[in-house]
Amino acid sequence: MRTLPVFIVFLLLAVAAPPDSFDLHSRFGKPNMERFTVRPDVTMTADYGPDGPACFLNIRPRQPFIKDLDFHPPEMSMETAVEVLNQVVPIETRGKFLIDGPSFQAGCGGGTSKVYENLTISFGLDYCSKPFGVQVAMVRFKRSVCPTPCSSYVVNPQGEKICAF
Repeated sequence: MRTLPVFIVFLLLAVAAPPDSFDLHSRFGKPNMERFTVRPDVTMTADYGPDGPACFLNIRPRQPFIKDLDFHPPEMSMETAVEVLNQVVPIETRGKFLIDGPSFQAGCGGGTSKVYENLTISFGLDYCSKPFGVQVAMVRFKRSVCPTPCSSYVVNPQGEKICAF
């Protein structure tokens, strides 16, 4: 008789447990976005295209789970950002370097980008920290199945209009 209550409690705990990766994959299929820990203090989200390979990579310092009232986004050094980018998108996979894309600064915040044949790398920067810190490094792959959220264009030396990001 004691076995039945123990079995019911065990069953309730099993049903109340949060789903794990296997459960979610079996229910919903392959994810279109994932988050990875690239380093203990750096994370990367990958947003995949309908054909499977990534369209966007978003690399940033690990964000606090609960943000305090004096919110200042975490930063990583440019050296760390470049090391992670070289690991994730090695130089030989980027294609020919085309142009330094547009840069901007608005108060402490700003950004810059580098346009390559196969992808564009953009940095979100904090110019008020010394040395200035990288708040995000974004990679957009130039593949036909990837959406092109282009808000600014640059003209390369050949006169071609290229999406800067």
